[in-house]
Amino acid sequence: MKKLLVEFYPVRVTDRKAAAGVKARQLNETIFLDGDGDEIHRAVFGDALSLVRALEEALRRYGPREVSWITSGGKLPDGEKRPVVLAFVDDRKDTADTLKALEDRTVSKMHARFLFERTAFRRDSEEARKWGVSQAPTLVAVDPAKGEALEKISGRKGARDLKAFLARVLARLEGRK
Repeated sequence: MKKLLVEFYPVRVTDRKAAAGVKARQLNETIFLDGDGDEIHRAVFGDALSLVRALEEALRRYGPREVSWITSGGKLPDGEKRPVVLAFVDDRKDTADTLKALEDRTVSKMHARFLFERTAFRRDSEEARKWGVSQAPTLVAVDPAKGEALEKISGRKGARDLKAFLARVLARLEGRK
């Protein structure tokens, strides 16, 4: 159990205002929040074993996740409203690091709001010219309704940069509605 607790910051709620803030409903309720304050998991425990199960479930839900890559060949499913993130990649370490950062747990919670497509970067390709890509790795977020680029980010990026990139894309889409 000590190993599980290393991943979390335990906070004890002792007053009604704080309990209302996290929407606690009963005693011995464990509520797991991520760094953004979003709820990951909620469980009630009565003994050490049920607390361990709650910790394990929270880790499973908030762990890093692989990206589900689509292969659309430039054609999206009809009626798809989620933005597409085109990843122009090569076999260099910078690309591998950026793709690994996409799997980070702070970024992976946003995966469901996007479609991700990976394509090999070739400087002279029609697709690279179309999206203005001159280096790998480059991520281009595309609005599927209009077929236009919403945002582009190039070079080696960490989880913080990628999370901000995805948040900007979502904000631009929200601003259009």
